[in-house]
Amino acid sequence: MRIVRTADARRTTKETRIRISVLIGGKGEGAMDTPCKVLNHLLSSMAKFGSLDIKVQAENLVEVDEHHLVEDVAICLGQAFDEALGKRIGITRFGFAVTPMDECLVLSSVDLSGRGGCYQKISFRSARIGDLPTSLIPHFFRSFASNGRLTIHLGILRRGDDHHMAEALFKSLGLSIGAASRITSGDLPSTKGSL
Repeated sequence: MRIVRTADARRTTKETRIRISVLIGGKGEGAMDTPCKVLNHLLSSMAKFGSLDIKVQAENLVEVDEHHLVEDVAICLGQAFDEALGKRIGITRFGFAVTPMDECLVLSSVDLSGRGGCYQKISFRSARIGDLPTSLIPHFFRSFASNGRLTIHLGILRRGDDHHMAEALFKSLGLSIGAASRITSGDLPSTKGSL
């Protein structure tokens, strides 16, 4: 019997309106519709390599900058991911990947522990990649981890082009999440009997 792990999340503030759906263990299909083209691209990469079907509809209600849009998408995505995981029974729980993209090499590791935390050793040379400020990339990961109740570790092992580093990080995180969320047993993956 196949377990369907899917959830929707919505968030409306004075600044943004976000609607997200997530299917864990899907075909890796992304349908991203935000005003930020680079964010769409990075989220699609994460979906593809994480075997996550993700649909995002996001809009700015007030034109300020990209900060609230990126943050609110991360919050909503984390909430949907957490709900889709359910009680987390049978998951592998841990996942990691060392991921190259051309000259760049990154490391990602996740623990679907039910405790949110994000530990990063990443930096960029440029202030922006296309229409996305690079300062928002670490902020996205922190907001996603906190709301998804997962621990994320990310590091850049070999630096290179900023776009390549960002894309490798999202692909690597997708790979780690895909591995960690795979159903491999009928037990709760904890020696304590609780996550």
